[in-house]
Amino acid sequence: MSNWQSLHSEGYSRASAGDIEAAERFLKQAIEAAEATGASAEVANSKNCLAVVYKQDGRVDEARRLFEEVIDLAPASGDHGSAYSGLAELLCENGDYEGALNLFDRAVDNFNEYECGLDLHFAECSLLRLIPLLPGRVQERKLLDAEAEEIRDEADEGLKVLNLTEASSPEKVIAEIDHYIDLAQDEILDHPEKQDFYHSNGEALAFLWGLQLESKFGWQWLYIRLGRSEVLAIASPDRSQVVYPMHFLCECL
Repeated sequence: MSNWQSLHSEGYSRASAGDIEAAERFLKQAIEAAEATGASAEVANSKNCLAVVYKQDGRVDEARRLFEEVIDLAPASGDHGSAYSGLAELLCENGDYEGALNLFDRAVDNFNEYECGLDLHFAECSLLRLIPLLPGRVQERKLLDAEAEEIRDEADEGLKVLNLTEASSPEKVIAEIDHYIDLAQDEILDHPEKQDFYHSNGEALAFLWGLQLESKFGWQWLYIRLGRSEVLAIASPDRSQVVYPMHFLCECL
């Protein structure tokens, strides 16, 4: 493991544990180590991570500065998308939703270019938590028949993961999903290398979970327009509650 990787991983770990002071110290050292070798992608990674730490600590100006520094780094990388989405979140918190969506469009372009699919899901989930989904403000569309069929196919895979059948009740399915998540979280803590495996199952479980809301409570699948991006969601009939299956994946696994 390189010196940068060791420092960055320790900083990330401390940040996850809420130790802001130690996280800042290790991430600053990681940035210095990456800059010393000219590894711009590593610099961007650690600066993005430190910017998130500053944001969580209420140091908004410092977070904004770091995100902007990442965007100015060359050559471009998938970390630029994370910086754009980080800035978009800051604009959301100030009520500048139009500006946030413009930045998010740039993030989406970057994530797609560098095939950072999971990073895109994280960014979508973060932004959707901050933008009020008021009637008339956000466009939505119903699913095409083929899209609905894809969801059912994914949910069938989720049933296989849980060793359940279509005859299983919504209560049984949800209980088994909760149990699976608890086991997966413990396993990932002990064996971080297994996270990708659980993520691969997580998408099927997310759709299976959404289908239980549809069958038991009459919720409806739809796509919500977020800038130029469309995000799959399932909403209560009166739209007072909206859930994003990929948020389920990102937050739980």
